[in-house]
Formats: sequence, C-alpha cells, structure tokens
Amino acid sequence: MFITRDTMSDLLRFFIIFFLLFACAKKPPILPHEQAVFHNNQGITYLSQGDLDRAEFEFKTAIELNQKYAEAQNNLGIIHKLRGEHAKALRAFARSIEIDEDYAVPHNEIGAVYLAQGKLDDALSQIKTSLKKDPTSADANYNLGLVWMEKAKKEKRPEYKLEAEKAWKRATDLNPNLDYVHLRMAEYYREGGDFERAIIRYRLTLEANPSADTWTRLGTLYLEKGDAFKAQNCFQKAAELDPDSEEALLKLGLFFLDQKRFDDAAAAFLAVTDQNPFNEKGWFYLGTVRLAQAQNDPAEWKNAIAAFAKAKEVNPNYADASYNLGWAHLKNGDMLQAREEWQYTLVIDPGHSQTLYNLATLDQHQGLKNDAVKHFCQFLASEKGRFPAEAKIAQQVLGQMGSKCPE
Repeated sequence: MFITRDTMSDLLRFFIIFFLLFACAKKPPILPHEQAVFHNNQGITYLSQGDLDRAEFEFKTAIELNQKYAEAQNNLGIIHKLRGEHAKALRAFARSIEIDEDYAVPHNEIGAVYLAQGKLDDALSQIKTSLKKDPTSADANYNLGLVWMEKAKKEKRPEYKLEAEKAWKRATDLNPNLDYVHLRMAEYYREGGDFERAIIRYRLTLEANPSADTWTRLGTLYLEKGDAFKAQNCFQKAAELDPDSEEALLKLGLFFLDQKRFDDAAAAFLAVTDQNPFNEKGWFYLGTVRLAQAQNDPAEWKNAIAAFAKAKEVNPNYADASYNLGWAHLKNGDMLQAREEWQYTLVIDPGHSQTLYNLATLDQHQGLKNDAVKHFCQFLASEKGRFPAEAKIAQQVLGQMGSKCPE
C-alpha cells in the first residue's frame, strides 16, 4: 500500500485535531447547559425554602441559558401555579411537553391546575397521561386521588372515593415518607368513621413529619373516641413541639375543662390570650372556666364577665359570647344588664334559641306577659328538637298563661 502526499496530509490534519481535542478535554469549559443545570438546582433550593421570587429568577436564568431545558420550563410553571397564575403555568407546562414529549411531570402539573379550576375530567385525563408515562410517580397518584374525591363529591358517586383511596395507597406504597398523603388519608378515614385506620395514618404522618398540627388532629380524634387521656397526651406533645400553637393550647384547655381541672384549663386559655390578645375563643373559654369556678366562688362571676366581654370586644358578632355575658350578669344579680346583652345577641342571631328561652323566662319573672309569650313562641320555632326539656317547660308555661303560638 502506498501513502500518497494527499493521504499524508489528511493523516497529519487528523492527528492535529485529535491532539487539540485531547488537550481541551483536560480542562473542559463550562458549557451553557451545565450552567443551566446549576441555576435550575438553585431554583429548586429556593422553591423548597418558599422563596418564589428568587426561585423564578433562577429558573428563568436556566431557560435563558438553554431554551430547550424541559425541567426548568416545568419548574417555572410550578412557580406560576403556586401563585395562582394558571394561564402562565399552563403555557410553561405546555412548553415543557413540547420540548420533551416523554416528560411525565408537566402532565401531572397541568392536571393539578385543572383540578384547582374545577375542570375535573380534564384533570383526570392529564394525570392519567402522566401516570402512563411514569407509573412510579407518587405525586401523580396523590393528585389522582384528589381528583377522584372531588368527582365523588360533585357527581354523588361514592365508588369514586374507593378510587381515591386506591390512588393514595399507591402513592404511599411508592413513597412512605409523604406525610401530606398520610394526613389526607387520615382525614378521609376519620370522615368515614374508620377511626382505627385514621389513627394509623395520623401516626404515619407523624413518623414522616412530627408537627403540632397533626398531634392536635390526632388528639381531637381521641376525644371523639372518648379516650380522653390519649387526647391529653397528644395535645401536650403538640404544645411541646410548638409552644406558640394556639390551637394546641385551646384543645389542651378544653380537655382540662372536660375533666373539671379548672385551674389547668384556665392556665391553658390564659396562655392563648397572652400569646394573642385577639383570640376570641381563648377569652370565651376562659369565661366558661370562670363560670364553672363561680359555682364555688361567687367572686369569679366578675372574672367571667370580664372574659366574655373581651371575647365580645374582639368579635362583636360572637353571639355565644354575648349570650354567656348576659348569663354571667344575671348570676351576678344584674338583670338589666343581662337583658341588654341578650337583646344584643338577638340582633346578631335572631334565632339564638337559648337567648330566646332565657329572655322569655326573664320576661315571665318580671311580669311581662306579652314579651314572654313572644319569646317562648320564637324559642319553640327555633329550637328544632335540640332543647326538649326547655321546650316542654315553654309549652306548659304558655298553657298556664292561656296563650298559644301563632300557626
């Protein structure tokens, strides 16, 4: 074989090119795509921290560096979705699919947007497409469950709830650490009266993410079951995890109130009002404790009045607060002030049965027959079987007065 001058020249060019490529490989330049990946990852970090503005900037930077970066386009869509900018989100997700038609995630995200918009069938179609491309997506299975549950409510199809349950189970099979899926299943079982499985799912939620809110929910469930001491343990754990949790302290106080541990209950409700002087429930329940304590210590009537007055001040439309305030005034010997508070309650809630009954009784005591008849009749029309003993007394009194309620 003879090597011609042209062949020699070609070989020489080949070796020169090879040498240059090898030399460049020793110190590779930072390519735009690598920079894009860096900025996309930075965006994910900011997103996990809840900093949407910085996350958006990083995702846009990644896209600027690589216009065909499907993941960055999808992540930008998530930012818009979280802000409720549905049209922008859908455009970003569509662009992500246009870049990579095999990418499953944006289909799931489109489904989530449609779910938020109430377009349940469109949502179902998109999420199923996502799962067809990637059956291992726990998040898509979770969203599928949400869609089935919404369809069950909207279309009155209880069998769809079973589809939701199946989807959520698949999600936790794929990823047992998804606390929000366990929590949603716990609420589902609780609503259905399956307390045992609800407790299991609450516990799994706590294993994945111990939070004051979940402990409070579990404690409330134990109260519903009648297991007061397990409930107390849950509320105390919630308060330990988050000493500023007003909800946990309220629940703990209610437990103590139910157990007639009035000093402990008062301490819990005072802790709530110390943290948040505008928590109307804290003041209301504190007043309720003072009412109970006043049975043995009449000085507590004034403390009950002060607490209910504060609840009413925080929320002037709190009918139960003004009703109890009237009751505390009455027990403290001030019938005029009691009447004023109950009349105020009826302005807020004209059908407040307990107020109507008490006003009628007060009218009868003060010899105001016409007012008594009016209020007893309004009470009977409003009580709807909730106060049978009082209804029986009202009918007896009306009979004794020779009066009848209008048909």
